[in-house]
Amino acid sequence: MNRNFETKELHWRLLCCLWVVAILFLSLMPARNVPEVGVWNADKLVHAGMYFALAMLMLKSQWLSITSLKYLLVVALVCIGFGASIEWLQENCTTDRHFDDLDIVANTLGVVLFLFAKRFVKLV
Repeated sequence: MNRNFETKELHWRLLCCLWVVAILFLSLMPARNVPEVGVWNADKLVHAGMYFALAMLMLKSQWLSITSLKYLLVVALVCIGFGASIEWLQENCTTDRHFDDLDIVANTLGVVLFLFAKRFVKLV
């Protein structure tokens, strides 16, 4: 394998890991520390954007050596499962954050939007 390819891959993996930590931190921090935005359902747009970016970073990181269609499916399922797991953690491991079905819908929408964008636009 080309050393330059390995270095680029490592950078994407590091960025992906940092993004996962950022999502965890922001999702599990106390609700009183989350800034209010004056736009209706702005948090759902943020969720969709964060999971769009997560799917893109996971795809670019090339964690698995499998065919691209299978890898896209794995990336989508991992991202959606990660978002659902965070909702469970909010409900069961925090005192002021709660499970929200619409957050899971927004996360899933972000992943699906990435998959459609990937199909029609050269993103990664």
